[in-house]
Amino acid sequence: MTSERHGEHVAKTAEEWLDKMQAEGLQIHELPDAEKKRWVDSLPNLVEPWLQAHGEDAKVVLRAYFDKLREHGVEPLRAWDEAAR
Repeated sequence: MTSERHGEHVAKTAEEWLDKMQAEGLQIHELPDAEKKRWVDSLPNLVEPWLQAHGEDAKVVLRAYFDKLREHGVEPLRAWDEAAR
């Protein structure tokens, strides 16, 4: 599927650039889980304006995206897709 190949390309490119930046001195510090949750909960509802602007098709895309994330073992810190269900 084209979208899967695109996703693979994006992931590969991101990994290559991350490796390059780390080789140049980039340091990554992982936030504690509680801090990540506090941060994400403080964000405004980022998807609602997009859903309102693009209607039912946007809901289909958002549900599919989050379903696929969960299918691959990713549990988002915030269930942005609740508004589309």
